[in-house]
Amino acid sequence: MHPMVKLHLLPLLLGLVATAFLVGRVQPDKRVKLRPSAITFLGFAGASLGSWAAAALGWSARSQELHWVAGVLEALCAIGLLNTAFFHGILPVVRLRVPVFVSDVAAGLAYLFALLHRLHEYGLNTSSLLATSAVVSGVVGLSLAPTLGNLLGGFALQLDDSLREGDWIQLDAQTAGRVTAIRWRHTLVETRGWDTVVVPNAVLLQGHITVLGRRSEDPRRKRYQVPFELDARHPPEAVQRAVDEALSGAPVPRVAPLPAPHAVCLELPQGSHPGRTLYAVRYWLQGDELEHDETTSSRVRARIHAGLCRGGFLLEAPRSVLELVPRTAQDHTRLESEELSRRMALLHRVALFDTFTREERSALAPWLVPAPYADGERITEQGRTAHWLYLLTEGRVDVVVRLEDGREAHVQTLTAPNYFGEMGCMTGAPRSATVRALGPVRCYKLERDAFQSLIAERPAIAQEVSAVIAARQGQLLQVRRDHGATRPPTADEDPDAVLRRIKAFFGLG
Repeated sequence: MHPMVKLHLLPLLLGLVATAFLVGRVQPDKRVKLRPSAITFLGFAGASLGSWAAAALGWSARSQELHWVAGVLEALCAIGLLNTAFFHGILPVVRLRVPVFVSDVAAGLAYLFALLHRLHEYGLNTSSLLATSAVVSGVVGLSLAPTLGNLLGGFALQLDDSLREGDWIQLDAQTAGRVTAIRWRHTLVETRGWDTVVVPNAVLLQGHITVLGRRSEDPRRKRYQVPFELDARHPPEAVQRAVDEALSGAPVPRVAPLPAPHAVCLELPQGSHPGRTLYAVRYWLQGDELEHDETTSSRVRARIHAGLCRGGFLLEAPRSVLELVPRTAQDHTRLESEELSRRMALLHRVALFDTFTREERSALAPWLVPAPYADGERITEQGRTAHWLYLLTEGRVDVVVRLEDGREAHVQTLTAPNYFGEMGCMTGAPRSATVRALGPVRCYKLERDAFQSLIAERPAIAQEVSAVIAARQGQLLQVRRDHGATRPPTADEDPDAVLRRIKAFFGLG
């Protein structure tokens, strides 16, 4: 075996291992780039062994040929390792991004010069080879003009940075997707339907391509619009205010916080939409989340529906259905009776009203106001003042408290049927905890005024409720203590103190 081969075999092997380790730590998905180098290393080792075996058998000519092949493979392996280590190991560490074609061009030129050098050492006239190659290249270039156009297109796309891997692009009215690779001949675009579109680079350069969600000097985001209709009798300002409150109550997953989502009035009633006003919610989806546009729009629709229902702007059935199946006075009476029965059953199931008589529950039932919430919405917020009680009829809510250091601590999860907000309703105190919806939630709100006449007629109600409030306030205080709170306890956990606050709030003396 040639002594230079002996010296280079071990360093080349160590270089392969070191490059694999470096790329594996920095860009694990690029380790596949080492496969050609590994194959050429095995070829180099095999040719070296063959050269040594041929020399041992006295086949000097064959040994020289295998030695030359081993030298070529050694150069190719070394170039591949250096290229991979530099472009996929060192440059990512220093956060320097270069187009893909730079790596390919550098490797190709190095391979060409290494091969010409080995051919020159072998005794071949490389100048005549280059001249012949130029003529052949001209003939081949004329016959492969479309392919060369795609190659130049890939070069231009990567050079001017107009299109990047990870960009979302609109190819036509039906096709949009994310760019996953820009190669020499074509660009790969993955669509939301789990398809991969192979687009020739020349087509990208010649056509009109929209890069979604990208604008100079701004964060990547794209605006979407969710339309909805309501009866024209509702004032547009009130509708927009109800929807905006639902959208701003808590962040919607994947919606960019700025610009904030908001409702707009798009169209007043016209001939094609008599009696209906067209609205829309405009929101901005974060640029790296564009594949979730449909699920995000669905969450926005849930917020719209919840906000409209809480504001009394119920989405009506189509006009044709109302004309074909009109409701009579008996129907309205029956529906009202069924709704009252549901409310009475709810009040009977909620522990807060265990001591209330049937007549007292019947007096409270008409005061209940439907209040649905979408997943993630804040129903109550710690520190705010609101004088109503919530009765949870469907779903679950999460109760958390904000600690002195700004962190949040979980108190409990309430499952329907249940209640919360009793402290604010019965004493007028600010909310002592934040309550969030865990999935779709249906509630009823009960105003403070609903209790006014009941407590005046039977003051014992205040004493019964005060014990329940004090128990829950003690639970909140214990959670704060468990998380290292240093604030001293308040009178809210003392039933007598709570009773005095209830009487003062309702003016009972």
